Amino acid sequence: MTSIRVTCLLAAWLAPCWASAQYNPVKAPAAEAPVAARAESEMGSRLGKLEQRTRKLEGDLASLSERSAALAKALETAPSGAQQQKVLAEIAELQKSLKAVLARGVADEPAAPQLSAEQEEHKARLQAERDAAATKLAGLEKAVQNGLDPALISGVRDDLAKQLARLDAEIAAIKPEPPAPKPTLEEVSGKVASLELRLAKVAEEAAKPAPALVAAAAPAPTPAAAEKTFIKVRALLQPALSIAQSDAPDGKSSDTDLYLRRARIMLVGQLNERINFFAETDSPNFGKKGDFAVNAYIQDAWLELNLLDELQLDAGMLITPFSRHAMQSGASLHSLEYRTAVVRYPTGSNKVWRDMGVTLRGAALGRRLDYRLAILNGVHGSKDDPRNPTDLPRVTARVAWSFLQPEAGPGLAGFFYKGISLAKTAEGIVTDKKHLTLGVSFDWQKDLNVSYVPGTTEVARRQAYWAAAVDLFADLPVAANGLMGLTGQLNGYYYDHGDRRLVDGAQASYYGANAAKYGSEYTGYGMMSELGVRYDAYSVFAAVDFFEATRADGDAGDVLSTHGGLAWWWAGYSSNLKLQLGRTKKDGGDWKFQAVLQAQLLF
Repeated sequence: MTSIRVTCLLAAWLAPCWASAQYNPVKAPAAEAPVAARAESEMGSRLGKLEQRTRKLEGDLASLSERSAALAKALETAPSGAQQQKVLAEIAELQKSLKAVLARGVADEPAAPQLSAEQEEHKARLQAERDAAATKLAGLEKAVQNGLDPALISGVRDDLAKQLARLDAEIAAIKPEPPAPKPTLEEVSGKVASLELRLAKVAEEAAKPAPALVAAAAPAPTPAAAEKTFIKVRALLQPALSIAQSDAPDGKSSDTDLYLRRARIMLVGQLNERINFFAETDSPNFGKKGDFAVNAYIQDAWLELNLLDELQLDAGMLITPFSRHAMQSGASLHSLEYRTAVVRYPTGSNKVWRDMGVTLRGAALGRRLDYRLAILNGVHGSKDDPRNPTDLPRVTARVAWSFLQPEAGPGLAGFFYKGISLAKTAEGIVTDKKHLTLGVSFDWQKDLNVSYVPGTTEVARRQAYWAAAVDLFADLPVAANGLMGLTGQLNGYYYDHGDRRLVDGAQASYYGANAAKYGSEYTGYGMMSELGVRYDAYSVFAAVDFFEATRADGDAGDVLSTHGGLAWWWAGYSSNLKLQLGRTKKDGGDWKFQAVLQAQLLF
């Protein structure tokens, strides 16, 4: 291709001389032979230099291509995702520059400027208007030739002539904009050198050894080490408006309530690369039904020892690792609220699904395998509570597999699950991840299901409580740029809390005498499901939940709920507004409608 281009350039350069020789019938005098020889010599010298430049350019471009490919390959091991994405984006721009230089070559002249599509359209409109005016003027001239008095149409002819002159001037004024300058080889080469220097710094950081977990004598912290220690204070506010059918004091009217659904203060920090922590308070439903009694408490408080990428140890007040839905962050729910009807832990075993204990967790096999094993207090037996007399701990385990991008990892980002993945970009709100995750969970504690001899408080039998759950989560971008996304999840549950029913009206289990306190039957199976579609900052969602109590009389303990809503993710998780409408049927009773409008501010 290069030799053809060089030949064409040479032919174009010699064409005038060649044409002159062909059409001159007089032979050149013999005295001009030395001049021709010098021209031939000069032409050969130019051709040689042109070929050398061509070979050098091809070699430089090949070298730049190899270096950019090496950059992309080396970036696969970069330790920071943010650094990796930034440099990869610059490499993509570099590849465009290489293609531009290759397309231009060494002999091509700059392409003639072209009119834009808007300019072409405007010029066509003006030309059509000019043609119409010219046709009218020609018709008038013909009428004059056929005998029409010119004085009668002199004004019209002058106007048409002026119109033609104006249109000709406007058409002539439409000029193409000069093309953007193409990158030079020197610019591309400098870009590659800069990227190589940055990559060397990234590799140098990655090669530094991790600090030892235990040191005999810790040296004084260096400025670099001090940057790895931080603490951040954050807050979550969720003011809400609720309208609930037949929930007013008269039992018939709708109850209207303004309250704070959540008011949290969060502390997120890190001592070093191996130790981090998280703590938060909450004051849920503050002001609901006129209750302004302070109900603030510590909801989460744990520290994490990050032993390896595949192994973390969390200790403190932890969320129980049972089912994806029960482990989601309240700040990143897809729909408006948790489905408490399907999460039925043993009474007295938790505080808002949290428990004291330790969790061993990690992300193995390329972070696709998310495993969690928790040893928790669970139900603590007492003199007044015959459950768990040997005080054995509660054991909860979960395993999940990510078919696409992983979700698990060290720190706060990998501890809680998200109900939807969002990022705010220059284009708008986008789905920035591709998730398809399948998980199974198991929960167990010994001797929690206590049966009495009917009519007495004598323990007849103790059985272990156990529960199992399976969940599937999908969060996928539909459009290539992520502006449209599809999100959904399905969680299935089964709980065995024993049989709480009375026998001939007599107390038969520990729960029987406390039915009013501890609620309806918990043994049975349930499901929560939701599905939604989002475009930019707007999404619509629908959900169905149910629980079937299998050891209850009649419809006691049964729940069926359907709802849907809209969300405006104005600033992603940081600021959004959700509206949810739904109907719920409990214990076989009537359907009750509820509407909730909730705003969120996370900062």
